[in-house]
Amino acid sequence: MWRSIILSLASLTCAGILLAQDGPQRGKIKSVDAEKGTITITAGDKDHELAVTDRSRIMDGSGGAIEKGLKDERLKVGASVMFRGVERDGRTMLDGLRLDGDGGQPREGQGGEIRRAKIKKLDLDKMTVTLTADGKDHELALSEETNVLGATGKDVKEKLKDFKVGADVQFVAGMKDGKPALRAIRLADSAAPGRPAERPAGARTSPDTSKFKPITELGDAKYQGVTGGLYPNGKNERPAAHEAAGVALAKSVRPLDDTGKPSDDGKIVLLSIGMSNATQEFSAFKRVADRDTEKNPKLDIVDGAQGGMTAAVIRNPNDNGRGGQFWATVDQRLTNAHVTRQQVQAAWVKEADAGPTQPFPKHAELLHVELVEIARVLHERFPNLKLVYLSSRTYGGYATTRLNPEPFAYETGFAVKWLIEQQLRGEASLNFDPAKGDVKSPWLSWGPYLWANGTTPRVADGFFYEENDFGGDGTHPSPAGQQKVAQLMLKFFKTDTTTGPWFVSGAGAKRASADDSPARPTAGDDVSRRGPPRGEPNAAPRPDDADPTAMFRLLDRNRDGQLSQRELDNAVELLSTIDRNGDDSIDRQEIAQATRRGGRPGEIITPAARGERISDSLEVGDEAPDFSLPDPTGKRDVKLSSFRGKRPVVLVFSSFT
Repeated sequence: MWRSIILSLASLTCAGILLAQDGPQRGKIKSVDAEKGTITITAGDKDHELAVTDRSRIMDGSGGAIEKGLKDERLKVGASVMFRGVERDGRTMLDGLRLDGDGGQPREGQGGEIRRAKIKKLDLDKMTVTLTADGKDHELALSEETNVLGATGKDVKEKLKDFKVGADVQFVAGMKDGKPALRAIRLADSAAPGRPAERPAGARTSPDTSKFKPITELGDAKYQGVTGGLYPNGKNERPAAHEAAGVALAKSVRPLDDTGKPSDDGKIVLLSIGMSNATQEFSAFKRVADRDTEKNPKLDIVDGAQGGMTAAVIRNPNDNGRGGQFWATVDQRLTNAHVTRQQVQAAWVKEADAGPTQPFPKHAELLHVELVEIARVLHERFPNLKLVYLSSRTYGGYATTRLNPEPFAYETGFAVKWLIEQQLRGEASLNFDPAKGDVKSPWLSWGPYLWANGTTPRVADGFFYEENDFGGDGTHPSPAGQQKVAQLMLKFFKTDTTTGPWFVSGAGAKRASADDSPARPTAGDDVSRRGPPRGEPNAAPRPDDADPTAMFRLLDRNRDGQLSQRELDNAVELLSTIDRNGDDSIDRQEIAQATRRGGRPGEIITPAARGERISDSLEVGDEAPDFSLPDPTGKRDVKLSSFRGKRPVVLVFSSFT
C-alpha cells in the first residue's frame, strides 16, 4: 500500500499526518444528511459521522453501486450496513458502505442474494407468496417469470404444486413494476423429495477439489477424458489464423455514431452479457476501467448482465418471458448510457446455469449449446459487433448452496472451450468471416480465465481465491472478490493483442503494441501480471525507472533530499493521482509511469524526475530557465528556448502548474 511506502521513505512515527484506515465495521444508519453530504452510523456504542465524497463507494446488498448516493431511499434510518471510514484532514471520510439484509433490495429487474426462509402463505389465485426469513415476513409477487428450480410444469402454478406452507425454501427476491417480486425459489434440501437431510447452516456443498488443475495448466493431460488448454491441443494461445483474424478485426474498430456510421464524435461500446456474478464483477471492472487514464476516451463500458439471468433464460429473446425481459433491459441500459445497439463492437460474456445436477459432461454440453445460441443472438441484435470474449466461472469450492458449486463451476470452462473450438473448426453455425459464407456469429475468444483452485496459487501468475472473496453463499463475489476479478479483466483488456488497439488510447496503445514479445501475455495466457510472482525463482527483472527511490524523488518536490511536512501533506492527493487504476495501491509500473523522463500527455512529470534543477531564488523579471514538454501528440518534445522573438507563449498543464 502506498501509505506504507510514504512512512518507510520518511522514517516517521507521526503516522497521524497521513490517511489512517480502520477495518470494515457493521452498524446501523442513525441519520442521513444528503445536503451536507454526511451519514451517521452507530457501531457498537459509538456514533460515527462520515463525510461522503466522490471516492466513497456506496453499494446495495448484492454489491451493485447505488447511483443516487445519500439520496437513495434505501439508505434509511435503522438500515444495517457494513462500512469503512478513513481519517483525512481531521475528518472521517466514508471509504465504502454496503447495505445488509433488507437494505440491499435490488434494483428493478435484478435479483438480490440467495436467502433461506419458510413458506408462511401461498396464494396461487392472487399470485403471491409470503416467506418468513430472519424473523420477518416478506410478501412477494409471483409471475410466469418466477424461476422455480428443480420443478416441472407448464406454468408457475403447476411448478409450485409441491411447495407447502411450512416448507423450507431458498429464494431470491427482486423488484417488478416497483413492487417486491419472487425471482427464483427452490425447496431446501430437507424439504425436497428424495434429497438428503439438510446440512448444517453454512456447510459447504462442494467435494474436495485439491486435485483439480486450472484448464490452463492441464496441457495435454485430461479431465475426465477431455484434454486441457483453452484452445485445441492443450494450448493456451489462439491458433495463428484465429489470432490474425482477431487482430485485423480489432484494428477495424472505430468510433461510430448512433446509426452505426464511422464518426470522430462517435463511441465504441464494450457490453457485458451474463448473470448475477457477471454483473457484480463487470460493474467493479467498469469502475476501475473508467478511472484508468489509459482507457480510450471514445470507449463506453456498459453492463448488460443481470441477476438471475442464466444461459437457459437468455438464449431466446423471443420467448415472451424472461428471455425477452433480459434483452429489453440490455437495450434500456444502452439507452441510459446514451449509446445504441449499432455502437456495440465488443462484448464480454460470462454465463452458467442454476442448480446443475447432471454429471460431467452432460451439464457442460447443455451450457455449450446455450452459448452457441447466445452467440447467434448477439450477432442478430448488434449488427456491428465484431469481437466477443468469454470467461467461465470463478471458484465454487466455498459454496454453501447448490446454485453452482464445484465441480460444476470448474466444468463451465469446458463449455466455453467447446464453443470456441466449434468456431475454430469452421462450422457454418458460428461463421464470423463473410468470405466463408453467411455470417452467423461474432469472432469468439477466451477472455480472462477466472478459475483458480481456492488458495492454491496458479502457476502462471500466482492468482488465488480466499473464502472472504465470496459472500455468504460462497458463490457470489464479495467486494474483495469483485475487485480481484476486475483487476484480471483490466489487465486482459489493456494487454491482449485484439483489445489493446481499441481499449487503450494514444501512446498507451502504441506502447502496448511496442511491448509485443514472447513474454507478453496473449489472449489465451492466464496472467494478471508479467513474469512470475514476486519472490519466485527466475522472476522477471524490474525496469530501472521503477526503482523504489523514484518514489522518494517524486515526493521530494523541491529536490532538497528531504521530505518536508508540506510535501508529506500533499502526498495523499499526489498518490491518488498516480493510482491510475483506482485500486488504492501503487505498483511499480505506476511509479515508473509517473517518473519516466519525457513521458506522454497526461503523465505526471516533475522537474526532479526530469533531472532539472529548481531555484528558490527566482523573482519577477528574472530570466526563466529553459525546459521542455511533450507536444499533444507525444511524438516530440518542445523546448521553451525554441520560441524566439516577441511571440506569445501559452503553457497548458493538465494536472499541475
